[in-house]
Amino acid sequence: MRARITPRYLEAPASGLHPGADTDTAAGATGSKRRFATFQALRNRNYRLYFIGQIISNSGTWMQTVAQSWLVLQLTKSGVDLGLVTAAQFLPILLLSPMAGVFVDRSDKRKLMIVTQSVFSVVAALLGVAVLTHVIMLWMIFVAATAMGLVNS
Repeated sequence: MRARITPRYLEAPASGLHPGADTDTAAGATGSKRRFATFQALRNRNYRLYFIGQIISNSGTWMQTVAQSWLVLQLTKSGVDLGLVTAAQFLPILLLSPMAGVFVDRSDKRKLMIVTQSVFSVVAALLGVAVLTHVIMLWMIFVAATAMGLVNS
């Protein structure tokens, strides 16, 4: 009969901590080492900058998506148009992401992030100017949504 082998990650550790935990912390240290090990990556300055930038960027993107949806409803009072604009925004992501992933893996990440964030800013600014000058039309929102979807993919 074969002996049953339990994977290491399922074994109950003797110290009461998870497997692979720091042995200094397992000895009873209750300092910040054990409590804040989750945020250890934030000690790296470049990662902190990236993390904060992503929070700001994603917040802005979601605010723009909500405002864009609200604008479509205000202009057309149509759920169908809202669905079509949402599809125009997310369909490029669905269709182009596999090919875009190959492109992204072979390009300079820093330059790519600068370009994509710049395009997001330009699209948001153009949409904002069109709304503030009261010349906004549904086709402009479709173009902005599609541009955002293309850049997101």
